[in-house]
Amino acid sequence: MKKLAILCSIILSLIISQTVSAKTIKVPVLGKTNAPVIVEEFFDYQCPACQFFHQEIFPTIKEKYIDNGKVKFIYYNFPLSSIHKDAYPAAKFAECSYRKGGNSKFLKIKNKLYSTMTDGKFDYTTMSKFATSIGINKNDLKKCFDKDTYKNNISKDIKYGEKAGITGTPGFIVNGTVIIGAGEELEETIQSELTK
Repeated sequence: MKKLAILCSIILSLIISQTVSAKTIKVPVLGKTNAPVIVEEFFDYQCPACQFFHQEIFPTIKEKYIDNGKVKFIYYNFPLSSIHKDAYPAAKFAECSYRKGGNSKFLKIKNKLYSTMTDGKFDYTTMSKFATSIGINKNDLKKCFDKDTYKNNISKDIKYGEKAGITGTPGFIVNGTVIIGAGEELEETIQSELTK
């Protein structure tokens, strides 16, 4: 009985810490607020598997589940800076773009980052021109990027992912279930959650 009480206490503390952490982070979100399934994605712009997921798998997930109100999709930065030196600058740029332009502009920036980072390098000049072309103020963006204004927010994204059990990218949490990788398991888990 004592072991069960200790286990329940540990689980409760993990749930509370994850909930508090998630609620204090302002992040890009797609889908209906009250969707029955919540998918949280943790990604790195220099990660080939993340790029594959975003370009090849995500459009189907969006069409089948997000656009019709079944899934709320939440994005978190998870740059693996120890192996991807340009992942953090790209995350910093995307975070500034999101703060200056909102969800729709963030998604355009994300698409552009994945298409321009095929050689693994972040190019501020190219991305800045693109951001300006979709209506993000160039001077505000530069100031935000140079000052690393949202460094703490990116750090919170990473800490939240680590506490939740994210160990690589792309990583997902589907209604509390952690999935690492861009395979079929994500859609299978979404379908399973929808049948509950």
